[in-house]
Amino acid sequence: MKNLCAFIIFFLVFVSVAKGQTGELLDSLKSSYISEKTDIRLPSKTDLLQRSAMVSPIGEWDIIKSAQTIPGVSSGSEGSSSFYVRGGDKGNNMMFLDGVRIYGAGHLFGLSAAVPQDIVSSAQFYSGNFVGAHTNMLSSVIDVKTIDGDFNKPQTSFSISTFSAGGGVSVPIMKNRLSVMAYTRVSPFGREYNFVSGLFSDFGLDLPKSMESQPMELFVKATWLTLKKMRVSLSCFNTRDDYKLLYQINKWDQFGWRNQVTNLFVSSNDFGDWTFTGNVSINNFSNWRRQFHYPFTDDDMVSVESCLNERTITVQIENNKSRFCHALGGKLSSAFPRSFLGNLWYHIYGALGKISLSSTFRGSCFVPDYSSNAVPFLDPEIVLSAIYNVDKNLTLNLSADYLSQYYHVVEGFPMGWSMDFYIPASDTTRPEHSFQVSGGMSLNRGRHSASFTGYYKKYQNLVYFTDEKGFFNQDVKNDVSNTLLAGEGRSYGLEMKYTYKSQRMSVDWNYTLSRSIRRFDGISDDDWYPARFDRPHILNLNMEYTLKSAGSIKYGLTGFFTLQSGHNESIRTGIVEVILPWKKEGLYDYYGNVVNNYRMPTVIRLDIGTCFQWKKGKCSHCLNIGIYNILNRYNPSFIFFDQNYGEWKTISLFPIMPTFNYKITI
Repeated sequence: MKNLCAFIIFFLVFVSVAKGQTGELLDSLKSSYISEKTDIRLPSKTDLLQRSAMVSPIGEWDIIKSAQTIPGVSSGSEGSSSFYVRGGDKGNNMMFLDGVRIYGAGHLFGLSAAVPQDIVSSAQFYSGNFVGAHTNMLSSVIDVKTIDGDFNKPQTSFSISTFSAGGGVSVPIMKNRLSVMAYTRVSPFGREYNFVSGLFSDFGLDLPKSMESQPMELFVKATWLTLKKMRVSLSCFNTRDDYKLLYQINKWDQFGWRNQVTNLFVSSNDFGDWTFTGNVSINNFSNWRRQFHYPFTDDDMVSVESCLNERTITVQIENNKSRFCHALGGKLSSAFPRSFLGNLWYHIYGALGKISLSSTFRGSCFVPDYSSNAVPFLDPEIVLSAIYNVDKNLTLNLSADYLSQYYHVVEGFPMGWSMDFYIPASDTTRPEHSFQVSGGMSLNRGRHSASFTGYYKKYQNLVYFTDEKGFFNQDVKNDVSNTLLAGEGRSYGLEMKYTYKSQRMSVDWNYTLSRSIRRFDGISDDDWYPARFDRPHILNLNMEYTLKSAGSIKYGLTGFFTLQSGHNESIRTGIVEVILPWKKEGLYDYYGNVVNNYRMPTVIRLDIGTCFQWKKGKCSHCLNIGIYNILNRYNPSFIFFDQNYGEWKTISLFPIMPTFNYKITI
């Protein structure tokens, strides 16, 4: 039993090698979904908090894990926090925290999002119908609002889950006027690994001998409510993921990333029918990877580091008390040395009888280097949507958008690690653009609701990193842009979902049928090829059932099933026999110029859990217990060729594992 428990814990930390799998693969299905609310302004908005009871590898609810279950979203490697929306790349998605972009969104080896559950007040997901402040992205937005401290009484909370522990405190400085709160979360990840790693020495895996890790988050916020309908908040958000792995004596491999965000937010309703909002933020993001010996000189150390220091000012005024509401806003940010991005937008929305209309017009200007003669990029952007309410049970919707993105993102690892390079647009790597059109219908009848949405999306100036295998070695110097190719992408699909809700039970089902393809000059013979995380079929079923809800006691069951097509990998296309003057004749692998030519095996996973909520005295308790991947299926994340055995093998990261989360609030 001891070995079994250690075995489960180890798999959470690192990898297991499944048996080599070759042969024909059948496309299958995967997950997607949460539930959506239709809104005059934002018909595609999805509330991520509606799935706060879902089972996750770290035990607690996770923003990105919820987003991965939405129609049109393809997850990255199994169990990771990377995701891809309607054919876009990982870097085409954006996460906002109180209006500030979070660049290092992954945490804890990519198992979870950097934003912990206990500081989240609301979390909305957008795959279309973006608002004016959603700038510099092409695919999706996760818009997170944080909680305020309690204005009436002190409050303390503590939580512990499978791989982390956290605690928070809230204190009212001036009753109903000023409050201060703080929350922190840490993880003993390295200690857990070191405790069990010795049990796997007989498995033949090339594992680190020891690990040092320092994953943590700290969030502090002060909120002031003035007498003149004004709200002012000052917050600081700091995350750090730092991992040091020892493979040989005095030989270390270190990598990590860090977010440091300071944000001053102001909103006021003291202008008649108009509302003013604005914020000033300082956002520092950095990541690094180093390989070195002890004691070492400069020749014994290889280091790749990236940093992005962003300063942003955003203002908006809005009139939402007329038949047609208006919003006018602007944003100015400087992220790279001697460069800045400016945006101005106008948003109008309202209803004409049974028709609800919404449109956003935005002008964007990006200056790559204002100290030189670099020509600025000027681009118009537009978002349009219309909803026709046929009757109380049937609505039709149509939307279109044209967007621009001025930061190219070179993905370091598809596990949700925030090890990406951000490269500003230039004459050689021009801004990325997307055009999207979608339409569909929604049906509602009693406890049942269903929707059908079709979309087509086109991308321009996507980037392809030609030296992916050498991303973190000494061959990659300061200018990564020399190894980038610009190309185009297309995605089209059909998203279907069905929801049933009763007093005790909630059922969500959805299915996504889609294709995502790419084309770059010099790649795959200049022909179209499937994107790496093009999953033609994505199916998901989520269920929640309340067993008892009486007084201060509530408990129930949850279940989540997902079936999805495997992602694509590039493997050799054959073996050739060659004779070279300086070598003996032999057989050599031939990869050719074909990319993503092998579809990985189908992904199937079933998660089950139970949740308990009760209150005793002044203490509120919440306990979630679950089993992730109860079928113990080795869903493949990667594939490699084992030279010793002469066969392809897959690497699977997440077998069956128990999860838990307990929280007490006083």
